[in-house]
Amino acid sequence: MPSSAGWGGALKELRENRGWSHARFAVELEGKSRQASRPTPGRESLVRMLRDWESGNHRPRDYYVSFILVYATEEELASRVPAPGSELDHLMAAFATMGLAMDRRRFLLNAAARIAGVTAGSIALGAQRQVPLLGRQGDDRPPAGIAVDAAWRPADPGMIRDGDRSMVTTVVGSVTGQYRRLEGNTPANQLIVPVAGHLQFATQFLSEEDSAENRTLAAALSEASGFAAWLSFDMRDHTAARTHYGDAVQYARQSRSNVLAAYMLGSMSYWAASVGNASEAVRLVEQAKRLDISSATGTAWLATIEATAQAAANDAHAAMAAIQQAERAPAAGPAWPWLTPFDAAKIAGYRGGCHLRLDQPTDAQQALQEAISQARPAPKARALLLTDLADAYLRQHKVDATCQCISEAFDIGLKKRSEKVLHRVRVLRRQLDRWKTARPVRELDTQLLRGLLWGQATST
Repeated sequence: MPSSAGWGGALKELRENRGWSHARFAVELEGKSRQASRPTPGRESLVRMLRDWESGNHRPRDYYVSFILVYATEEELASRVPAPGSELDHLMAAFATMGLAMDRRRFLLNAAARIAGVTAGSIALGAQRQVPLLGRQGDDRPPAGIAVDAAWRPADPGMIRDGDRSMVTTVVGSVTGQYRRLEGNTPANQLIVPVAGHLQFATQFLSEEDSAENRTLAAALSEASGFAAWLSFDMRDHTAARTHYGDAVQYARQSRSNVLAAYMLGSMSYWAASVGNASEAVRLVEQAKRLDISSATGTAWLATIEATAQAAANDAHAAMAAIQQAERAPAAGPAWPWLTPFDAAKIAGYRGGCHLRLDQPTDAQQALQEAISQARPAPKARALLLTDLADAYLRQHKVDATCQCISEAFDIGLKKRSEKVLHRVRVLRRQLDRWKTARPVRELDTQLLRGLLWGQATST
């Protein structure tokens, strides 16, 4: 978890190194925020916010770009690269400690440069820069077809005040829904950049005002943040996933939607269980269960999340009781925020995952076979189920069946550039070492090698 004392202390040190009081820094921040069309509260309120940020209680979420404009030199804005050891370099390190992923930090810097009107060498301000289709793992370049300049041009809040502000909330929700529909068949690293741009745009219009429109916008931002967290999870960027899930929960609470808050808490619980944080997973799902959601679909889904968390905590009785609760729930069709039916086949997939966590491979195999044969999941979801099924076969020493499942999952993971799937494939293959001379394993190794070579060739 990011250290609030670390990044709060870094912000304080940057200010004090300039010899500025809180009031003096507030003046600078006000000026840069006006430049970025970002409204600020009164001076005294802004000073209190500065103290709050430096104490590590909150992140300066609405003022990241303003901070960059305060500390970046013209040369750094022109090159879009912080000079080693510079104030901007220290600021970006603080942002990283806050949990901002590399892509987000890079685009915040791009946005600041654009606001400042600085031209970056070969990057023309008015042009739309096209970038390579897929970067190598760890590469921070966005995917092909994403017009970086257009996507990250700061919006003019005045445009919304003069027009129909409700249109913004409608568009934000609609765009997130369209991106979610693409997720099952689209590489996460192709979606994360436009989704991050979408969030960057929409966040500008949210205020602390308790109005119907503001609550609707907060709900849309919660959905978008939750989706960004899921994409980060798929890319195994767990720092970014935690940050986005935390934002999603906070926005959901601001929206006053119990269904949405429960969904985001449950989603974060599932992520926590998946990365080995069982106690956190249980705590989050317990928070979600305390909310009155009045939704048959939501109740069944939340029960499967509780089962996953309890299985991660090695509580077999609680896990199976929760799964049985989900199975007793009436069949439900699509219901917001779930885009597809949450039915018996979906529940079977969760049951299989729970049996695996509880080291019950025979029961896991049966449940996962049911989920795969009946659910017709999207490619990436199918690949994840296949890796679970491979794990179940492997624990029973069924080497041939294990390799068949890994083979299909690997093809999907490579095609969809899912780091989550490919990581699971790597882990499973290492566990096959004791059978490395067996024909199925040798054939799988040949496939993996050819696939990885192809992947390297297409990413260079």
